[in-house]
Amino acid sequence: MVGVPRSKGCSLCVKRRVKCDQAHPACGNCMRYGAECPGYDKNRKFVDGKHLVRARRARSTQATRRYDTPVNFASASDSDPDSAVTATQTFTPLTNQGALTRWTPNFNNYGGQVQTIPGALKEPCIPFVYNMMGQLFTIHSREEVVFTAPWFSTILNYLGTTPVLDSAMCAFMLQLVGKAKRDAADINRSRDIYGQSLGALQRALNHPVAWKSTETLAATILCSIFEMFAGTQDALTWMLHVSGVSRLIEQRGPSSFSQPIDRSLLRHARPMMVAKAIFAGHDCFLNQPKWKRLCKDLIVESSLDRPETSNSSQKFPLVTKRIDDYYVLQAQLPPIIRAGYNIRQRRNHGIEPDAEQAARLRPKAEELRSAILSWHGDYASEGALVDPIEVPSTDPTSPYRTVLEHRNPWEGTLIMGYWASLLILQECLNQCHSGPGLPFTDNLDLANNILRSIEHVGRGLMGPHRVGYPLRVAYDFVDESTQAWTLAKVSGYNDTYAAMSADVYPANPLFDQPSSSQVERVESQPLSWID
Repeated sequence: MVGVPRSKGCSLCVKRRVKCDQAHPACGNCMRYGAECPGYDKNRKFVDGKHLVRARRARSTQATRRYDTPVNFASASDSDPDSAVTATQTFTPLTNQGALTRWTPNFNNYGGQVQTIPGALKEPCIPFVYNMMGQLFTIHSREEVVFTAPWFSTILNYLGTTPVLDSAMCAFMLQLVGKAKRDAADINRSRDIYGQSLGALQRALNHPVAWKSTETLAATILCSIFEMFAGTQDALTWMLHVSGVSRLIEQRGPSSFSQPIDRSLLRHARPMMVAKAIFAGHDCFLNQPKWKRLCKDLIVESSLDRPETSNSSQKFPLVTKRIDDYYVLQAQLPPIIRAGYNIRQRRNHGIEPDAEQAARLRPKAEELRSAILSWHGDYASEGALVDPIEVPSTDPTSPYRTVLEHRNPWEGTLIMGYWASLLILQECLNQCHSGPGLPFTDNLDLANNILRSIEHVGRGLMGPHRVGYPLRVAYDFVDESTQAWTLAKVSGYNDTYAAMSADVYPANPLFDQPSSSQVERVESQPLSWID
């Protein structure tokens, strides 16, 4: 009958055109997004018009829809035409976490057509994302790029549903491919799509329901990672975006992280949020009791094979299964660093630190140091942590004849982070010490171990992302010549990873004329251990 709605779902689900589980007293969608369920009563309405007979559409489903998409692996720039590869691929959108393991691009059938970026990110965006991933995996290994990030597994099932996630994912993938190929045209196009993503993200955040969705959270995190690589304004723009991620997660609350995909997104955003809190001198909200309870739940889950990271856990057993308890400890660092920095600043200006402040800081730093040492010892005894081996350096500019090679770079970044955190805590305890001598004299060794690991861990597209935090800490504990070499390495990373910039490091005396931006950055550094 004309005027009688066919759907039995609640009015809000009907309006949003999503499937309703028809649960009582409120449907699952409304409960999930925190919206008031309007109920299931339908108001009949009279429609003055003739019923139009619509043509029957071909039956198709998301699980069986296939895309035959010619893809041009060359850019539209004036790059070397010999390096251009064009291929035709067939893509099947998958609905489980094995998407990448079962999808293999076909690069044997070459064609002459060009895969263009979706104009206003209209359908279809899924073939474009898959094309970009296939292109990326021909340049860098899958293990180098994928790691435990959900962008290449479970999040693919959410593409094609919201413009905010589609645009963010397209911009992110195009930025990675552009940086991997060093193609300025791809990088510029990624910035254009990124602008669309920011507009869609603002609309989603202002929506009374969509702001709490998984797609909006994923897009917000993707925009933060995009800024780490692109640096649209400067090298510190990513910190502003990570602040937005922190506020969004805080507003959602721990109860909104009950689904595996949401917990996977939280895991991936946590290193950025902790690093931002450390560098900015702010407390990390993940150290609050309600969030610590959630993080402890993640620790219990991490002892099992998580479906969203089971493939990565075979390659990175430590990083995927032991990283949760590591970041529970990391979230406790910011207030200790802030207090230790204040004490050191007073000593550098010839002022004795407040004895009461030092007395309050000492037991906290000792307790956290013991916990971090215990964490390292437990997993080293289980064989989860393997000590790096010494190998000759292949860098002619390196101040070290031998460097450290780790079992794999993602395990190496966790060990380097452990050294950096231990280095900070021991320096805090040294500053609190008032007697003769210093309680810890191996800080220089820890700093050198971090710098000796850069040659191996810092390689590849994600290398700068892996070494950013420990490298910044170690820089403050070595001599001036080693600092000069470190800044040269940082400047090399800046071409592919904007967050690694010499502008955010204190000016080194060996550089004759530091830029004005360097001077401004030095003056604004809240937690530098060097004047």
